[in-house]
Amino acid sequence: MPTPIVAHVAVARRLLAHDRAGAELVLDDAVIVGRVLGSLHQTLVPLIGEAGADALFVRSLKLARAEFPELAKVAGPGDPSGGSQNGVADVVTRLCQLDPNTCMEATIALLAVVLGLLTNFIGDPLVRQILRKAFPSIDSIQTKESV
Repeated sequence: MPTPIVAHVAVARRLLAHDRAGAELVLDDAVIVGRVLGSLHQTLVPLIGEAGADALFVRSLKLARAEFPELAKVAGPGDPSGGSQNGVADVVTRLCQLDPNTCMEATIALLAVVLGLLTNFIGDPLVRQILRKAFPSIDSIQTKESV
C-alpha cells in the first residue's frame, strides 16, 4: 500500500485532537488513544465482525510499520509476531508504552492506514458514515484529498 494520503493523516490527527479538546478533564495520551481506537473498532465490529475488525487493525499495523518503524514494537490481536488475544485494548497498551510523542504519532500512522484500507475497500462515502457513527460530535470529516 502506498503512503497514506495527506487527508487520512489529517483525519487521524483531527480525531485525536477532537477527543482531547472535548474532554472535560486533561486526559493522558493513553486515554485518548484508547477512546479513539476503541470507538472506531467498536463501530466496525457490527459491520465486519470482531475477527474482521481485528484483522483490519493487524493488517494496518503491518503496513504502517513501513512508514513508522516504531510500530514494530506494537503487536496486534492474532499477530504472529507476538500479538495479543485481547484485541485493540492490547494495541493501545503497547502503543502507550512508547514515549508520549511517539505514541501519538504512531497512532496517527496506524489510523491513517486503517482509513486508507477502508477507503480503498468500501469507498469514501461509507468511510465517512462509519466515522460519523464512531465520532458523532465531529461535524464534517473529509477522508479524500480535494482535487
